[in-house]
Amino acid sequence: MKTRTHRFARRGGLTLIAVTSAALALAGCASSTPAAESSSSAASGESENAAYLETVTQPAESYPVPTDPIEGVDAFAGGTVFYVPITLRAPTFAAIQSSLQEALSEVGITVQSCPADGSPANIASCVDQAIAAGALGVIADAIPYQMGAEAFTKAREAGLPVIITDQGPNEQDFPADESLAYIPSGAPATDEAMLRWIAEDSNGEGVILVSRSADGYWSSKFMSDALEDLPSYCPGCTVAATVDISTATQAQLQSNIAAELISNPDIGYLITDFAQYIPQATGAIQDSGRTDVKFLTGSGTLGAIEGVKAGQFAAVAAEPTALIGYRQADTLLRLLTGTPVAEIVPGEEPIRLFTADTLPENLTDEAALSGEWFGPTSFKKDFVALWQ
Repeated sequence: MKTRTHRFARRGGLTLIAVTSAALALAGCASSTPAAESSSSAASGESENAAYLETVTQPAESYPVPTDPIEGVDAFAGGTVFYVPITLRAPTFAAIQSSLQEALSEVGITVQSCPADGSPANIASCVDQAIAAGALGVIADAIPYQMGAEAFTKAREAGLPVIITDQGPNEQDFPADESLAYIPSGAPATDEAMLRWIAEDSNGEGVILVSRSADGYWSSKFMSDALEDLPSYCPGCTVAATVDISTATQAQLQSNIAAELISNPDIGYLITDFAQYIPQATGAIQDSGRTDVKFLTGSGTLGAIEGVKAGQFAAVAAEPTALIGYRQADTLLRLLTGTPVAEIVPGEEPIRLFTADTLPENLTDEAALSGEWFGPTSFKKDFVALWQ
């Protein structure tokens, strides 16, 4: 297994691999002429990208797990937490919900799901239900605080802690405190992984169509930041168009993508940052009559990874939903007991890029829930040990 090296990039938690020693040696031996310097720089960039892909397509050696134990967890046995994802039409959130329920069942807490379906009114309704039910807290998944600010503030005032997860931090407007915690998304790194694969596969000349989620500020920013970094490792790559879509306007996506594919025959790659848009994207490729477009998707789960094996996708970037569920459970228990919440650094948690050459052998529901595709499964017992 490879050890991943992370750095906190200036645009938020991108996972990058250090330049290999071979690349450094090549740069050190380069001629001082401009042409040689340019050649050396290109070779170094190519080596860095190849090294990054070699690492990100393999499981990590470990998962980050807090070390401080939590006391008094048993006082909350029999309670319920409301899980409010932006949608349950995305397989990722259903998988996270399963992991969250598995984790909290270890301490006698149940999970009530209440999908928001991209609607502030639904968020408010879910929070009202949580308050009325005397819930222990609310976990809002992929929902920015601003999207349900009034409802989330109402919940906190009623004594229900709120966790905003799979988003970027909103510290300036709504700072974390004893009733509010943030868990950052892995999306910036998954977007980068797909773009770097395209850079390698296209020999640095990819023409890309991007379908970008616009469910709030951060969902859009993740892909924007990844695209801003693209020229640093693929100056010859081109973004032909960016099609924005939200959960509420998902029905328009298929026709919009198809129109771009038909109007620009040079497009060779299609990216969707979240797997919930797979049906519309695959339908768009069919509608366009194009058979030469390589399709990549982020936030993939078992079905999408099986699609790589079947040749439906060129690559799928994914986050360990099993770890995310346990991380959410741990954060909730810390808020409930007044235990300091462990700092979660963006880009710290592992992601993985699945390609036809790097698929795990055990493509099963059990393997997906265990987290074994991304690293050792010992994180579950490590978390539970902190709660006893």
